[in-house]
Formats: sequence, structure tokens, C-alpha cells
Amino acid sequence: MADVRSMLRAERVSRRITHPNASYTGDGKLLCNLCETLVKSEASWQSHLHSTGHALRASRQRDVAAKWTLPQR
Repeated sequence: MADVRSMLRAERVSRRITHPNASYTGDGKLLCNLCETLVKSEASWQSHLHSTGHALRASRQRDVAAKWTLPQR
């Protein structure tokens, strides 16, 4: 039984999303830091990235970053 649990735990770790806007809560739920929303699963992460709300927030973030970036000489 413990062997099965360790295999499941390893599988869960291998599916973890590594993205600048992704993090995991203390109980292992996927969180979009930009939208401050929980994403139901790793499989739906790509759908979330292409959603209208996320795209709008990402665009605003890029605009703010561009505004505060100093011009290079």
C-alpha cells in the first residue's frame, strides 16, 4: 500500500506546472498568481492561459511593465 502511495505521489510531482504565473497552495492546489484563482487541474492550465480573463490580465501586466521600464541609452 505504501508503495502505491509513493508511486501516486511521484506521478503528481511529475505533472506539476512550472510557469512564472503558476504556484501551488499548501494543500497542493494549482494557483494562477496573475489572476489569483485556483485552476482545477494541471490538464486545464493551458485552457486557463488562453482564457479571455487571463489574457487581459497578462496584457495589462505587460503594459505596466513597459511603462515602468527605463529607456536604454
